[in-house]
Amino acid sequence: MLMRIPILSELLVHDQKSEDPLMAHLLSGMNFPDFPVPMGVFRQVKHPRFEESVQEQIQNQIEKKGKGDLRKLIRGPQVWEA
Repeated sequence: MLMRIPILSELLVHDQKSEDPLMAHLLSGMNFPDFPVPMGVFRQVKHPRFEESVQEQIQNQIEKKGKGDLRKLIRGPQVWEA
């Protein structure tokens, strides 16, 4: 029996830079012998590092509320027990 060759419009094209992780997850679950084994980069999304995000949050708060004073914080009226 001859196999029909699919036309390009019927094929699913994987984009490793897509923000949606669904396709990469589906590819990672393909196992031999039921499926061909996918190889290569499944997902390559650029996000800021955690440290960069934290520093950005700190800078935003400093711009919004000022630098702050640790001494005022420690000796201030708000107290709590640990």
